[in-house]
Amino acid sequence: SHSPHPMFSALRPLRPLLSRRVALSASFSSSTGSKPVIVQKFGGTSLGTPEKLEKVRNIIKQWHEKPAKCIAVVSAMSSYTKSEGTTSRLLAAADAAVNRGRFGPIIDKIEDTHLAIVYSMLKDHAVKEMAREHVNGELTHLKRFLES
Repeated sequence: SHSPHPMFSALRPLRPLLSRRVALSASFSSSTGSKPVIVQKFGGTSLGTPEKLEKVRNIIKQWHEKPAKCIAVVSAMSSYTKSEGTTSRLLAAADAAVNRGRFGPIIDKIEDTHLAIVYSMLKDHAVKEMAREHVNGELTHLKRFLES
């Protein structure tokens, strides 16, 4: 068996933190000047489907309409199982690249997941196209990195 690249061995202790899932949103507020700041953190499983994203959008919208500044912090998307989450797939792609394996299909799954959300959630064609280009650009950079 091929041993993992030292960089990935060093990251192993962080893996539980990288793949930690928080399904519920958490909020706290801090007073800065006249307008309080509400920070909401949404874990990956609360973002992984269009229906879940819609719920998150409604929560953020509800707080945005209050006299407060709302900041949303989001994790990488994950549908229902850890192995299908973005973080798990990124780690698998990195491991495949280090071991000279095929990482392309893994990146394709990340792209499919993100573009499915883009196409189902965004209505404005120009915004949808901008989001698609952004996803494709980020994944192109990732592929170049993994190829090196």
